[in-house]
Amino acid sequence: MTPHAVQAPRVTVLLPVYNGMPYLPEAIESVLAQTLTDFELLIIDDASTDESVACVRRYQDPRIRLVCHERNLGQVRSLNRGLELACGSFIARLDQDDLCLPDRLRQQVALLDRHPDVGLVGSWLHHMGPEGRRTAVVGMNQVGDYGSFLGALLTYASPIDHPTVMFRRQAALTAGGYDESFAFCEDYALWCALARQRWSAVVIQQPLVVRRVHDQQ
Repeated sequence: MTPHAVQAPRVTVLLPVYNGMPYLPEAIESVLAQTLTDFELLIIDDASTDESVACVRRYQDPRIRLVCHERNLGQVRSLNRGLELACGSFIARLDQDDLCLPDRLRQQVALLDRHPDVGLVGSWLHHMGPEGRRTAVVGMNQVGDYGSFLGALLTYASPIDHPTVMFRRQAALTAGGYDESFAFCEDYALWCALARQRWSAVVIQQPLVVRRVHDQQ
């Protein structure tokens, strides 16, 4: 008897981790609380020396997949490994100290499903202090089509905040993934590569992510 094929999730939430404590549990739990449940949470641990791996292993949710590096490779190489290993058609990024608001994945998937010309979608975000109090809404980006996306890139501005983005995995792979020579602005380099392929971008004018601002960022 042939076993039934396991259906791939719609979304891979890609979470690279290096010494993510003490904020990592909140990041994980914000993903597990999403209104859209058809996702995997792919955590790439880049040889953490704190309790990050033990923290992840305490969760029993089968949607969590943990990959551990034996030595530290850096964030960009961790992101590219995540792109290779992801099962979802869409990649949602999250940083280890940030939070997804509950409806983030549902809203971004719905937009990508409605607009096949859109390759990536971001959102506005909240800022939050280290003590957990939200202090501001950051929502200056007004990207809504290819022209506004390209226009922002041509001014050397990154029109989408990296922790808010969801993009089409195959489009990113075709673009070559994250460019390791652009460390610290690898997101901008990927947006440029996607724009060269004529993918459009949209920023949802609503906070869907909370960015934690603290001294150890």
